[in-house]
Amino acid sequence: MDCVRKLPNIMFPVSATALALLGLAICLMTMSLDSPVAWCMIWMVVLFIGSAMLHWMNYLRQYIDFRIEKAMQEVVLQLKADSNSHGAPQQ
Repeated sequence: MDCVRKLPNIMFPVSATALALLGLAICLMTMSLDSPVAWCMIWMVVLFIGSAMLHWMNYLRQYIDFRIEKAMQEVVLQLKADSNSHGAPQQ
């Protein structure tokens, strides 16, 4: 907890999702073609969708870690403020 965790960058999951959607649109346009290129596009879109899902899972994990650490720091600061204002805690 010594280092300050920064808010994760959302650009990677958003760009991966945009690429997956763009690939899906292109794939749907080429569905009428029965060629190896169309099948290659389908597999490429499946990989883009998987990549986008992994980017979102990683982003959410980092965001949850960031929020937990921020909340813990606020609790510690609140406890320090309370102990300073009330003197030493009684046991």
